[in-house]
Amino acid sequence: MWADWAERTQEPTREEWLEQACRVLSVDVWAKADAGAISPVRVSVGFPIIGARPSKHMRIGECWYGPSTADGIPQIFVHPTVSDGIAVLAVLLHELIHACLGSVCGHRGRFKQVATALGLEGPMRATVPGDALHTWFESMLLRLGAYPHSKLDPMAGRKVQKPYLLKATCEKCSYTIRLTEKWASLGLPICVCGCNFRLEETK
Repeated sequence: MWADWAERTQEPTREEWLEQACRVLSVDVWAKADAGAISPVRVSVGFPIIGARPSKHMRIGECWYGPSTADGIPQIFVHPTVSDGIAVLAVLLHELIHACLGSVCGHRGRFKQVATALGLEGPMRATVPGDALHTWFESMLLRLGAYPHSKLDPMAGRKVQKPYLLKATCEKCSYTIRLTEKWASLGLPICVCGCNFRLEETK
């Protein structure tokens, strides 16, 4: 496995890198868990169906189980915003567990048992490699080489949308109102206390 990889004369594509990483994880890591034979998978880079945009709920990996694919082979996708090799290996290992165990266990029970045995820690929905697994990933990267992927920033070049309603506050009693930019441009109303409203600056 490693001999063929070392003899390469061209830099691998990211899909080739991901496929090789999965093969190594399947042989060298999977044996640590009593999880049966690992399933063959297809792996690539792509956005998840949900949770694609950067947020606290963003999915950095996604597994589509065999029954959802035409040939019955599970497909794994790594989010294109992930470019760190250690993080990618952790995503692959997490999704390989899903591919092998199927959808019935979610992130509980059998999934947690296997993930913990393999060295993954933290909340099961967002696992991270423990110290020992992290060290092993580092040695694995020395052989795989750097992950040949350029991080994608989905928000680059996009204009930050201003709030639809502007906030205005009374200079005296702090009474607040909200109004559109159209009406604000025509002039602000007088507060019930008789003083003027002042528009608050938007970030």
